[in-house]
Amino acid sequence: MFVKDVVRWIANHKTIQDINIKSILRPVDFEIESKMIDQLFNEMRAKKSHIVMSGRVWRHIRLATLEDILEEIAGEIQDEFDSEEEFSKQLKDGTCMKF
Repeated sequence: MFVKDVVRWIANHKTIQDINIKSILRPVDFEIESKMIDQLFNEMRAKKSHIVMSGRVWRHIRLATLEDILEEIAGEIQDEFDSEEEFSKQLKDGTCMKF
């Protein structure tokens, strides 16, 4: 569900009280994890989709966005909502996980 779809509903119906959630839900594409990034990027552009679920037969599911793909190609993209500081956590085995 996208915020713009909810806002469009409110604009057309003047209320959110009787919103029909099913009518504004959008289908989510599922792609296999092993798909090449350039192929996924081109398919997302063709479908005008900015988000897909990827994984191995529903075992480990991950959301992949168009921004994720662009960051894989061009490096980290900062916008007005991103923090400059990196968050990290020390794991029990001594490794560090960055968020």
